[in-house]
Amino acid sequence: MDKRFKEIADLYLEGSDQHRGWFQSSLLTSVAVNDKVPYSTLITHGFVMDEQGQKMSKLLGNVISPSTVIKCGKNEPAYGVDVLRLWVASSEYANDVNIGKNIMSQVGENIRKYRNTARFMLGNLSNLKYNQLVEYEELDSVIVQALNNLKNVLLSAFYFDVVKDRLYADHITRRSRRNVLTVLCHLRIFAEEIYDNYKNIRHKEYDSVFKLGWYDLNEKWSNQPLQREWETLKHLRNEVNQLLEAARKDK
Repeated sequence: MDKRFKEIADLYLEGSDQHRGWFQSSLLTSVAVNDKVPYSTLITHGFVMDEQGQKMSKLLGNVISPSTVIKCGKNEPAYGVDVLRLWVASSEYANDVNIGKNIMSQVGENIRKYRNTARFMLGNLSNLKYNQLVEYEELDSVIVQALNNLKNVLLSAFYFDVVKDRLYADHITRRSRRNVLTVLCHLRIFAEEIYDNYKNIRHKEYDSVFKLGWYDLNEKWSNQPLQREWETLKHLRNEVNQLLEAARKDK
Protein backbone atom coordinates (compact mmCIF):
# COMPACT_ATOMS: atom_id res chain seq x y z
CA MET A 1 0.00 0.00 0.00
CA ASP A 2 1.18 3.54 -0.79
CA LYS A 3 2.76 5.06 2.35
CA ARG A 4 0.76 8.24 1.80
CA PHE A 5 -2.41 6.40 2.72
CA LYS A 6 -0.94 5.59 6.15
CA GLU A 7 -0.11 9.21 6.99
CA ILE A 8 -2.34 11.16 9.36
CA ALA A 9 -3.67 14.49 8.10
CA ASP A 10 -3.02 17.52 10.29
CA LEU A 11 -6.53 18.80 9.73
CA TYR A 12 -9.88 17.81 8.30
CA LEU A 13 -11.99 20.90 7.62
CA GLU A 14 -15.46 20.56 6.14
CA GLY A 15 -19.05 21.58 6.65
CA SER A 16 -21.42 19.95 9.10
CA ASP A 17 -22.99 17.97 6.25
CA GLN A 18 -19.88 15.75 6.19
CA HIS A 19 -20.53 14.19 9.60
CA ARG A 20 -22.34 11.42 7.77
CA GLY A 21 -20.20 11.81 4.65
CA TRP A 22 -16.47 12.16 4.20
CA PHE A 23 -15.70 12.50 7.92
CA GLN A 24 -17.43 9.22 8.70
CA SER A 25 -16.37 7.23 5.64
CA SER A 26 -12.68 8.18 5.95
CA LEU A 27 -12.73 7.45 9.69
CA LEU A 28 -14.27 4.00 9.28
CA THR A 29 -11.98 3.12 6.38
CA SER A 30 -8.81 4.26 8.17
CA VAL A 31 -9.67 2.45 11.40
CA ALA A 32 -10.45 -0.74 9.47
CA VAL A 33 -7.27 -0.62 7.36
CA ASN A 34 -4.72 1.18 9.55
CA ASP A 35 -6.25 0.83 13.02
CA LYS A 36 -6.05 4.61 13.62
CA VAL A 37 -7.95 7.78 12.85
CA PRO A 38 -6.92 9.54 9.62
CA TYR A 39 -6.61 13.04 11.10
CA SER A 40 -5.08 14.89 14.07
CA THR A 41 -7.72 17.61 14.22
CA LEU A 42 -11.28 17.71 12.97
CA ILE A 43 -13.02 21.08 12.50
CA THR A 44 -16.62 21.43 11.45
CA HIS A 45 -18.01 24.69 10.16
CA GLY A 46 -21.59 25.75 9.64
CA PHE A 47 -23.11 27.41 6.58
CA VAL A 48 -24.10 30.95 5.74
CA MET A 49 -27.89 31.26 5.76
CA ASP A 50 -30.25 34.14 5.08
CA GLU A 51 -31.97 36.03 7.89
CA GLN A 52 -34.79 33.46 8.05
CA GLY A 53 -32.31 30.59 8.40
CA GLN A 54 -32.91 29.36 4.85
CA LYS A 55 -30.14 27.97 2.69
CA MET A 56 -28.94 30.43 0.07
CA SER A 57 -30.14 29.63 -3.41
CA LYS A 58 -30.27 31.43 -6.75
CA LEU A 59 -33.78 30.05 -7.12
CA LEU A 60 -34.86 31.79 -3.91
CA GLY A 61 -32.91 34.91 -4.84
CA ASN A 62 -31.39 35.19 -1.37
CA VAL A 63 -27.70 34.84 -2.24
CA ILE A 64 -25.49 37.58 -0.75
CA SER A 65 -21.88 37.87 -1.91
CA PRO A 66 -19.10 39.62 0.03
CA SER A 67 -18.63 42.13 -2.80
CA THR A 68 -22.29 43.12 -2.51
CA VAL A 69 -21.88 43.83 1.20
CA ILE A 70 -18.74 45.89 0.59
CA LYS A 71 -19.59 47.76 -2.62
CA CYS A 72 -23.44 47.64 -2.72
CA GLY A 73 -25.86 45.74 -4.93
CA LYS A 74 -29.34 46.02 -6.34
CA ASN A 75 -31.43 47.84 -3.72
CA GLU A 76 -28.62 47.20 -1.23
CA PRO A 77 -26.39 49.90 0.31
CA ALA A 78 -22.60 49.67 0.45
CA TYR A 79 -21.62 48.72 4.00
CA GLY A 80 -17.85 48.69 3.46
CA VAL A 81 -15.18 46.17 4.32
CA ASP A 82 -15.09 46.98 8.06
CA VAL A 83 -18.75 46.02 8.47
CA LEU A 84 -18.12 42.70 6.74
CA ARG A 85 -15.03 42.05 8.87
CA LEU A 86 -16.88 42.84 12.10
CA TRP A 87 -19.78 40.56 11.11
CA VAL A 88 -17.34 37.70 10.45
CA ALA A 89 -15.44 38.35 13.69
CA SER A 90 -18.62 38.25 15.77
CA SER A 91 -19.97 35.06 14.18
CA GLU A 92 -19.53 31.55 15.60
CA TYR A 93 -18.16 29.58 12.64
CA ALA A 94 -18.98 26.18 14.15
CA ASN A 95 -22.71 26.91 13.78
CA ASP A 96 -24.78 28.17 10.87
CA VAL A 97 -24.38 31.94 10.43
CA ASN A 98 -27.16 34.27 9.33
CA ILE A 99 -26.69 37.26 7.07
CA GLY A 100 -29.10 39.76 5.58
CA LYS A 101 -30.03 43.40 5.32
CA ASN A 102 -31.23 43.76 8.92
CA ILE A 103 -28.20 41.96 10.35
CA MET A 104 -25.71 43.99 8.31
CA SER A 105 -27.54 47.19 9.22
CA GLN A 106 -27.13 46.34 12.91
CA VAL A 107 -23.41 45.65 12.45
CA GLY A 108 -23.14 48.91 10.51
CA GLU A 109 -24.87 50.70 13.38
CA ASN A 110 -22.26 49.31 15.78
CA ILE A 111 -19.47 50.70 13.61
CA ARG A 112 -21.26 54.04 13.35
CA LYS A 113 -21.19 54.20 17.15
CA TYR A 114 -17.43 53.60 17.05
CA ARG A 115 -17.08 56.31 14.42
CA ASN A 116 -19.19 58.80 16.35
CA THR A 117 -17.06 58.16 19.43
CA ALA A 118 -13.87 58.66 17.43
CA ARG A 119 -15.26 61.77 15.73
CA PHE A 120 -16.19 63.28 19.09
CA MET A 121 -12.72 62.71 20.52
CA LEU A 122 -10.77 63.77 17.43
CA GLY A 123 -12.90 66.87 16.94
CA ASN A 124 -12.28 68.04 20.48
CA LEU A 125 -8.57 67.18 20.40
CA SER A 126 -7.83 69.25 17.30
CA ASN A 127 -6.97 72.42 19.24
CA LEU A 128 -5.41 70.76 22.28
CA LYS A 129 -2.10 72.19 23.47
CA TYR A 130 -0.24 69.47 25.34
CA ASN A 131 1.68 71.99 27.42
CA GLN A 132 -1.65 73.11 28.90
CA LEU A 133 -2.76 69.78 30.39
CA VAL A 134 -4.18 69.90 33.92
CA GLU A 135 -5.01 67.46 36.72
CA TYR A 136 -8.07 65.26 36.29
CA GLU A 137 -11.37 65.73 38.06
CA GLU A 138 -12.86 62.59 39.66
CA LEU A 139 -14.99 61.49 36.70
CA ASP A 140 -12.12 62.08 34.28
CA SER A 141 -9.84 60.00 36.51
CA VAL A 142 -12.34 57.12 36.46
CA ILE A 143 -12.31 57.03 32.65
CA VAL A 144 -8.52 57.12 32.48
CA GLN A 145 -8.41 54.31 35.05
CA ALA A 146 -10.76 52.23 32.90
CA LEU A 147 -8.34 52.64 29.99
CA ASN A 148 -5.46 51.74 32.28
CA ASN A 149 -7.37 48.63 33.40
CA LEU A 150 -7.98 47.63 29.78
CA LYS A 151 -4.30 47.84 28.97
CA ASN A 152 -2.68 46.52 32.17
CA VAL A 153 -5.26 44.04 33.47
CA LEU A 154 -7.54 42.72 30.74
CA LEU A 155 -4.99 42.71 27.92
CA SER A 156 -1.48 42.63 29.38
CA ALA A 157 -1.93 40.71 32.65
CA PHE A 158 -4.64 38.36 31.39
CA TYR A 159 -5.13 37.90 27.65
CA PHE A 160 -1.59 38.54 26.42
CA ASP A 161 -0.14 36.44 29.24
CA VAL A 162 -2.43 33.53 28.34
CA VAL A 163 -1.81 33.62 24.58
CA LYS A 164 1.88 34.60 24.40
CA ASP A 165 3.01 30.96 24.18
CA ARG A 166 0.79 30.50 21.15
CA LEU A 167 2.25 33.61 19.50
CA TYR A 168 5.89 32.76 20.23
CA ALA A 169 5.97 28.96 20.09
CA ASP A 170 3.26 27.79 17.70
CA HIS A 171 4.00 27.52 14.00
CA ILE A 172 2.99 30.62 12.04
CA THR A 173 0.36 28.62 10.15
CA ARG A 174 -1.10 26.90 13.23
CA ARG A 175 -4.73 27.71 13.88
CA SER A 176 -4.22 28.46 17.59
CA ARG A 177 -1.78 31.23 16.70
CA ARG A 178 -3.95 32.65 13.94
CA ASN A 179 -6.87 32.79 16.39
CA VAL A 180 -4.95 35.37 18.43
CA LEU A 181 -3.94 37.37 15.36
CA THR A 182 -7.58 37.45 14.31
CA VAL A 183 -8.48 39.02 17.65
CA LEU A 184 -5.76 41.66 17.29
CA CYS A 185 -6.64 42.82 13.78
CA HIS A 186 -10.38 43.62 14.05
CA LEU A 187 -11.46 46.86 12.36
CA ARG A 188 -7.92 47.40 11.09
CA ILE A 189 -8.94 49.85 8.35
CA PHE A 190 -11.05 51.90 10.74
CA ALA A 191 -8.18 52.01 13.24
CA GLU A 192 -5.82 53.31 10.54
CA GLU A 193 -8.37 55.95 9.56
CA ILE A 194 -8.56 57.22 13.15
CA TYR A 195 -4.77 57.28 13.40
CA ASP A 196 -4.42 59.22 10.15
CA ASN A 197 -6.41 62.02 11.79
CA TYR A 198 -4.76 61.63 15.19
CA LYS A 199 -1.19 61.78 13.89
CA ASN A 200 -1.98 65.12 12.24
CA ILE A 201 -2.92 66.41 15.70
CA ARG A 202 0.06 64.94 17.55
CA HIS A 203 2.49 65.12 14.59
CA LYS A 204 3.33 61.45 14.97
CA GLU A 205 6.08 60.14 12.71
CA TYR A 206 4.81 56.55 12.35
CA ASP A 207 2.85 55.77 9.20
CA SER A 208 0.69 53.12 10.88
CA VAL A 209 -1.07 52.80 14.22
CA PHE A 210 0.22 49.24 14.47
CA LYS A 211 3.82 50.48 14.72
CA LEU A 212 3.16 52.61 17.80
CA GLY A 213 3.25 49.97 20.51
CA TRP A 214 1.52 50.52 23.87
CA TYR A 215 1.58 53.75 25.82
CA ASP A 216 3.08 53.67 29.31
CA LEU A 217 0.29 54.83 31.60
CA ASN A 218 0.95 56.69 34.83
CA GLU A 219 0.51 54.59 37.98
CA LYS A 220 -1.42 57.39 39.67
CA TRP A 221 -4.25 56.71 37.21
CA SER A 222 -4.93 53.45 39.05
CA ASN A 223 -7.31 54.38 41.87
CA GLN A 224 -9.44 51.42 42.96
CA PRO A 225 -11.39 53.18 45.77
CA LEU A 226 -12.42 55.91 43.33
CA GLN A 227 -13.38 53.29 40.75
CA ARG A 228 -15.65 51.50 43.25
CA GLU A 229 -17.26 54.79 44.26
CA TRP A 230 -18.13 55.65 40.68
CA GLU A 231 -19.39 52.14 39.96
CA THR A 232 -21.96 52.77 42.71
CA LEU A 233 -22.85 56.14 41.18
CA LYS A 234 -23.24 54.59 37.72
CA HIS A 235 -25.54 51.92 39.13
CA LEU A 236 -27.63 54.62 40.82
CA ARG A 237 -27.76 56.59 37.58
CA ASN A 238 -29.03 53.54 35.67
CA GLU A 239 -31.75 52.96 38.25
CA VAL A 240 -32.90 56.60 38.02
CA ASN A 241 -32.92 56.47 34.21
CA GLN A 242 -35.10 53.35 34.27
CA LEU A 243 -37.59 55.05 36.59
CA LEU A 244 -37.66 58.13 34.34
CA GLU A 245 -38.22 55.97 31.25
CA ALA A 246 -41.07 54.12 32.98
CA ALA A 247 -42.63 57.45 33.99
CA ARG A 248 -42.46 58.72 30.40
CA LYS A 249 -44.22 55.60 29.12
CA ASP A 250 -47.00 56.00 31.71
CA LYS A 251 -47.89 59.49 30.47
